[in-house]
Amino acid sequence: FIHRQYFWLMQTTEALPLSSLQIGDASPFGNYRIYPLFLKEEFHPSYATLLSHGIGEKVKISEQESARIARVEISNRAKVPVLIPNGQALIGAKQNRSANRDYLIRAGSSSSIEVSCTEKGRWSMSGTGEFAAIADLDPIWMKKVKIEEINKVDDRRANIIASPLAMQRKIWDSVEEKCKKGKVDSRSSALHDVIRKRNEYLRKKQILIPGLKTGQEGVLVTHRDRVIGLECLSGPENYALYHRAIVTSLTFEHFKMDPTPEESQTDCGREWLESLNDMTFIRSKAINTGEHYLLSGKKKEGEMTLLNGTAIHISVINLPAA
Repeated sequence: FIHRQYFWLMQTTEALPLSSLQIGDASPFGNYRIYPLFLKEEFHPSYATLLSHGIGEKVKISEQESARIARVEISNRAKVPVLIPNGQALIGAKQNRSANRDYLIRAGSSSSIEVSCTEKGRWSMSGTGEFAAIADLDPIWMKKVKIEEINKVDDRRANIIASPLAMQRKIWDSVEEKCKKGKVDSRSSALHDVIRKRNEYLRKKQILIPGLKTGQEGVLVTHRDRVIGLECLSGPENYALYHRAIVTSLTFEHFKMDPTPEESQTDCGREWLESLNDMTFIRSKAINTGEHYLLSGKKKEGEMTLLNGTAIHISVINLPAA
């Protein structure tokens, strides 16, 4: 489930590009504040995501020949590397999954990738039998479940394999809890249905997610004077494809349209952003191509993927309850 190569780690003292992150002025989103982020790099390496135009015809994601919950196969016939960000929703095949970490698949290559099931009540082939990537990411509570379960058996110093069954059960339990709490009608206890109901609520209430700023490549989200996390994708055209999914992911837990007076917020995002440079950067073995780092700091965890030495995906969240 989580293979030993995932924890092939080496602490590094290399200069890494978090200092290049720049932050803009916050916009309100209910009782959250959304800060635009910009990766001030002169060069943006060429890559695509599973949501990029035309990539769906060139990237095939399917069950393994002997289908397993914890792994799927991906084949990239595009002319550029394809990024699958941590938490990317994969819908269809025998059951819905989401990626357990970042994967960067070079042009003209294939790999198996580690995933988690996000749909407990189905194990039967759907449609063409292949997966479709949609603009959904693991919500913040799902990200925390995965990190907490991995950290129970791996403190990022010991080379221990996480229990596949324990993590999967925790994920299924958390989705069922959200279905029940949110009165979500989902026959297969699917995370996709939970996210869909949330998006339907926003549309029904005509609640608009803050729009994109020129050149925007990420967001930092705060709630009640506390940072929830940030996520960036290199290149405004790549980030724009995930903007709604990222904001939805980071604001999933405690959204209210009308903040109460005690929820008035100060400008805490800039100070927190500076603290990222104090995090420990731990180099992890890339699965196919690129460079992969785990980021660890006081009450925060994250990861970063580089292509040709340039950051193309950065994700950091605070671990205590948001």
